[in-house]
Amino acid sequence: MRAQKLVRLVAAALLAAALVLGPVATSPAEAAAKAKLTFTTEKVTFKTACGKVSVKLKTPVLKGSTKANRTRVAEWAKWLRKDVKKVLASNRHHCDGITSSAGSSAQGSIYKGRYLSVRMSWGGNIDETRAKFLNLDLKTGKKVPLSRFVSNKAGLFERAVCDAAGGDTGDSIESYTWCSWKSSTTSGSWWMVSSKGVRLQHVYAGEVLIPWKHIVKPDYKKQKKHVTKNVPMWWDGELRASKTKVTVQGNLVTVAAGGVTYHGVRGKAETGKYAWLEVFAPGQGDNLRGVRFASAKSNKAIEYVQAS
Repeated sequence: MRAQKLVRLVAAALLAAALVLGPVATSPAEAAAKAKLTFTTEKVTFKTACGKVSVKLKTPVLKGSTKANRTRVAEWAKWLRKDVKKVLASNRHHCDGITSSAGSSAQGSIYKGRYLSVRMSWGGNIDETRAKFLNLDLKTGKKVPLSRFVSNKAGLFERAVCDAAGGDTGDSIESYTWCSWKSSTTSGSWWMVSSKGVRLQHVYAGEVLIPWKHIVKPDYKKQKKHVTKNVPMWWDGELRASKTKVTVQGNLVTVAAGGVTYHGVRGKAETGKYAWLEVFAPGQGDNLRGVRFASAKSNKAIEYVQAS
């Protein structure tokens, strides 16, 4: 009986303490994990010199997380209403354009339960498409840079953007502007991240997706280097001995062959036990075709393929 009475007293004391202290504070990590991204659509009517114009606006809403994060997203989403109002007002001399349909869109996700990545845009006949992006670390409440997810080692990310945008790597000014991911995406600020990869709003090509398998991870520098020397080389359908050196560091692969250095991103295993290299070699044409390893998880290179 005494033991039961003691248990009841302890339980009562704990309950009283909980009522006094209130709920336990949520840690930043827990706040990020509980976050949920939804979207809402509202019809807004604006008064213009050409009369009333109604536009459906779709905006993101963050649920859960912290109050500061929710407020940050809500304040950021107000840009859409302000921008539409501003553009409608500036087009007062073009009533035909103003009264035409205009629509907005919003998309995004919370990557790895931590990184909020959202894009809002709107457009129509009244103006060219306008877009705004937000990439927020829900754990810290701060904006997150693209460098958190991407390395542009040897220009590999830039080449991936160029390929996805359908450009070429020529020396002309047009080619440089088209293929430079910073020039073509407003200093690299027009981007989103998701489980599929990095999605950018390209000035000339529209929206392009760079899958993770084509991206060098920024932490590759922290990984141990694995070097294989004297790797045999395939040339014109023949396997020849060579002094080629293959270095693997993280998912970055470097091939030194014949006085020329190539860089590429190691892809996932294909059929069988081998893994081939997904190659992006800026300025090197198609000379480097691929590297084959002893197994999908092995860092030992057993041969590489080079075009004639």
